Amino acid sequence: MSKMTNSFGDGWRNLYLLIPVILGVAMGVYFVPLLYKKLPSDYVRTRLILEALAPSNQEKPDIIIFGSSVAMASVNGNVLMDSLGGVAYNLASTGQSFPESLLYYSKINRPTAVVVQFVGVDELINKPVLEKQKIRNFRLYGYTADQETNKLLAPIDVHYLHSSFLKIKVDSRALISNSINRVARGLLRKDLNLSDLNSELFYPTPYTVRLPKVKYDALIKEYNPKEKIDAINLDSSFVNLCKNADDFLFRRGVKFFLVINPTNPSLTNYTPALGRKIDLAMANCGFRHLNYLNFFSLLEDKDFIDNCHPAPAGANKITQELFLQLNIKN
Repeated sequence: MSKMTNSFGDGWRNLYLLIPVILGVAMGVYFVPLLYKKLPSDYVRTRLILEALAPSNQEKPDIIIFGSSVAMASVNGNVLMDSLGGVAYNLASTGQSFPESLLYYSKINRPTAVVVQFVGVDELINKPVLEKQKIRNFRLYGYTADQETNKLLAPIDVHYLHSSFLKIKVDSRALISNSINRVARGLLRKDLNLSDLNSELFYPTPYTVRLPKVKYDALIKEYNPKEKIDAINLDSSFVNLCKNADDFLFRRGVKFFLVINPTNPSLTNYTPALGRKIDLAMANCGFRHLNYLNFFSLLEDKDFIDNCHPAPAGANKITQELFLQLNIKN
């Protein structure tokens, strides 16, 4: 009897010990969305972009740029506005893939007349993926995918995009580590200006100063392919995403420009022949309305601050070339 009593008492003591743990976990999950909006993060720019595209924003962009940090560093919206008139938003963000950009497309409304989508060579050949961390990021900022977005993303798996909000919160355990990484990178990379990412809509590049030669050369060595690449096979899912975006924007009266990111010529195994092969591959895709621009070989080595991000001088060249192409196509 004594053993049974002790066992019963131990059970209650264990339960009492578990209660604070359970409450702590529950409170942590409950406060995840609030913490997400307050702590520094690699993905904090998503909220700014969603707010910029919201109907409540009084300033309406005529031209919108999407893409990764390469696009952030490639197009100066202020210069583009001076040249073309109207409002030109650079809504690119760190690591923004083509599928991630498509999450914003259904938010685009008049008077936006032009969408410019930058993509890298790797996006042309690899199967597109909408990363779970990116999905969690959007959902924690209140994003809900509509039917138009589901149709746009039909060529890829986006089941996680429709997960319950509770699952999204529980899965966001890496929130603190991401914030720590963001702060650490700001301390270690003195060449980066991260402060404007939360507010800059026109030229949001954090890359302004060329890396010292030793660091620059190390990145070139790291990212130069092991073997020469002079042929390309476009991924079918990427092509289908392009066709979906093309048709979607055309129905809305918006011109769609797909731009191949400039490639640093010091990455010598991305051969000049590759740029020409990309042109041939894209020409055979049968796009109906899409305007294709290849900036693969547009810049020189001196126009980059590292292995892939254009310096301000490089951004001026890209912006001016984009201005000329927009004028020609219009």
